[in-house]
Amino acid sequence: MAAPLLLLQGHANAEMGLGPLSWNGFWQADISRAFLQGEQAEDGTFSVSVREGGEDLAVNAWRQEPLATDGLFLVAVQMREDGELDQFERLISVGSDLDKRNRLLATLQLEKAVLDDDLDAAFPILDRIAMAHPSLVPDMISSIKQVLVREGTVEPLRRVLETEPVWVGQFWNGVPPQPEALRRLYQLRQQTDVGTSDQSDAILIGGLVNAGFYGDALDLWRESIAGENAAPFAFRQDAEFPPISWQLVSTGQRALSARGEGRYELYAQQYSDGEVARQLLQLEPGRYRLSADISPANAAERVEARLFCATGNGDDAEPRALDSSAVWEVSGDCDAYWLVLDANAWEQRSALRATITNFSFEAI
Repeated sequence: MAAPLLLLQGHANAEMGLGPLSWNGFWQADISRAFLQGEQAEDGTFSVSVREGGEDLAVNAWRQEPLATDGLFLVAVQMREDGELDQFERLISVGSDLDKRNRLLATLQLEKAVLDDDLDAAFPILDRIAMAHPSLVPDMISSIKQVLVREGTVEPLRRVLETEPVWVGQFWNGVPPQPEALRRLYQLRQQTDVGTSDQSDAILIGGLVNAGFYGDALDLWRESIAGENAAPFAFRQDAEFPPISWQLVSTGQRALSARGEGRYELYAQQYSDGEVARQLLQLEPGRYRLSADISPANAAERVEARLFCATGNGDDAEPRALDSSAVWEVSGDCDAYWLVLDANAWEQRSALRATITNFSFEAI
């Protein structure tokens, strides 16, 4: 439940100067947040507690002004730290009824609902936050997505998304860090397209690739984006949808830059070598050939390609220079393959510069 705690952490780390206690309740409630103390454990978890004097100040603020509900937030945090969970739950409920726009109490409510696996309670809270504080929605959605680590959460999420809540488009703009949650997010995407776009699908595909779910990434691209226009083997000349197209590298030493219409400019600093681009392919057993036009022609021997199983086992990854067609024999034992371009200027006395056009990858 990281995202709401990030919001709490911001308040816990805030420094606020103390003023006269004769200030009205709203001022005192605001000042009381200076007594929040955040602490991060070695395992990365973050906890919030209240320093001495903070609870008294918050209670006094609320007594002076019952609508100073930020003070109730501080009291609720202290109750939770003291293990008074029933009182904690009642207090955040009463406080939210008094002030439905209070983002701090809503954060505590949402955190509790998610930790309790109570999605029916979580989504109305998120709706309320989205209406009153839209800037907080991305963090709140990130926390809700983490329930996908548990079984049985895909169907309830699908039902809610298909009601088209105000935040449905934002729901897809990010992926959870846990592999099991990511896999269930993909399952959810297979069951609904409400709120999705090519951009959000690209985010999900990138997350699947980073987690090693290569087959799922390619399937999503074919089913949801490419459709009948899917290129053979998923090979693309462009760099518009990496890594299902060229994923370009740009460093101080080397870069491959797209110039449109399948044209690329290659640069590699002298005495350097390494990757300049890669893309993900889906291949059946057989022989395959990569070719391209490279100018000047004598630069072609310095441009190399590798083809290997994305999961790290199977076919060889020996580089082939593109001064002639690069050919590989593929076993087809892998869900996905990496096609990688390298630039080799290690023995160059000057920088390697070349123009590359007409990439072609085909079965032979």
